[in-house]
Amino acid sequence: MVPRPAQKAENAAPKNRFDREDRERLRDNLIAYMERRSIGVPTLQKEIAIANDVSLDRIPLSTLQRFLSNTHRTNDAFVRLCHVFAQDFPADDPVGRFAGELKSFFAPAAMAAEEDTATAVTLPARLHGYATDALLKKSKPDKVQSAPGAAFIVKFGAARDSIRYAELECAGPAGTVPVRERLLNWGLRGDPPDDPEIARAYEGAAILSGASAVIILRNLLTRRPRTYFLRRDDEGVFVGSGSETATALDTPLDGSVVDTVKVKFTPEELGG
Repeated sequence: MVPRPAQKAENAAPKNRFDREDRERLRDNLIAYMERRSIGVPTLQKEIAIANDVSLDRIPLSTLQRFLSNTHRTNDAFVRLCHVFAQDFPADDPVGRFAGELKSFFAPAAMAAEEDTATAVTLPARLHGYATDALLKKSKPDKVQSAPGAAFIVKFGAARDSIRYAELECAGPAGTVPVRERLLNWGLRGDPPDDPEIARAYEGAAILSGASAVIILRNLLTRRPRTYFLRRDDEGVFVGSGSETATALDTPLDGSVVDTVKVKFTPEELGG
């Protein structure tokens, strides 16, 4: 049932600006609403107009289609009309739903048995990540002479043992749990990052088995997949590698289409 306009106006939050995450969340909610009710965009258009007590021409069908398909930047005034319509929807948790589906897919009975063993892995609530065996990239190449009289070798970076890289937040102790990541230093151009407040955001889930964890994430902006394969060592540190499809803006120096980094994640309580 579509809420009455007066009810919507009464409950409307005074929100007029929407960042990328707001838009992605709203878009997901609207699409989930359409799927639940088995309706198309024209019906959604009418319901948004009714909920906002505006004429249908204030909700152009083409603009709504572009917003839902994320093909164009939609102005905040239009997004606000969609927000007013959707603000009373039941809270949607796509990350939690994804984690639950993964758990069902990967043999939950076997996982439950492993969770009872001494080697069952648990993910701390917060982990600090470092790139290990990494190349700290630079805008200018270095010239290194391997031996007196030998030819110079041109390097575009310097090897580093540990570069601050990312932060993980995990929402559960065992099984398959929701995970969120802030990638602070994707270009590996600074240690520490030039501006730790600027970060790429990811969300997904961790699949836990024995002493191992596989983390599957998506970039909140580009929707590109990202994965980690990790194993907990005797000190409680998670070591392994992370991979993501490279974009045109940050293609690895070797020209590969997948950017892979060796990593370690230290629990915050261990001083990570």
